Amino acid sequence: MFHGATSYLICCANEESQAGDKTHHLFDSFEELSEPCPADGVHWSKGDLKCGIEQVQKALSHFAKLRSHPGWIPDRFQDVEGRKFSFVHIDVDLTEPTRESLAFFYPRMVPGGIIVCDDYGQSTSPGATQAVDRFLADKPEKMLMLPEGGGFLIVKTATASPARLEQRIPIRWCSFGALTLPIGEIAVEKSGQCSRVVTIKAQQSRSGRFLNRRRCE
Repeated sequence: MFHGATSYLICCANEESQAGDKTHHLFDSFEELSEPCPADGVHWSKGDLKCGIEQVQKALSHFAKLRSHPGWIPDRFQDVEGRKFSFVHIDVDLTEPTRESLAFFYPRMVPGGIIVCDDYGQSTSPGATQAVDRFLADKPEKMLMLPEGGGFLIVKTATASPARLEQRIPIRWCSFGALTLPIGEIAVEKSGQCSRVVTIKAQQSRSGRFLNRRRCE
């Protein structure tokens, strides 16, 4: 939750939505980050991200369709165990609360509902990424990564498997903006999210290192 910026955007979207009367539920300790486990890496520590409920309530005081559930995850999930959800945003940074959130909300999502995991694929939260992948291992949906980090899935909508490499094209020169680099290759592959993904591998003339660029078309 932290300062409530994402919740502010969600509440704004709810007010403008034509999909019906939605209530935004906030689940957070409103204290601090809990103790990370070894899978969470070294970025986070117990006590990080401390922000009191009063500060969050002040930031969101404009919105009427709002309910706060202070407490550690998953202790307060029982408050809404009889409800169905169309949109769930998970941003809890650590392995266990990520897993607990998915385990509770996934079976309570309406078909076509969206689950967003803000920490998915982030180098700062490796445990959250592992928790998502393990939870979805036997599910038809898979988390789709977003360009700026994080990911989402659409419930009851199967995700296409990654496509194998289709073609490799050797090249002598490749330009990245104003920079021209010698020797490399272009790999073109199909993807469930785009018509093709172009990966360009080019060697830096001075250092000998290789650069990789991917473009979705």
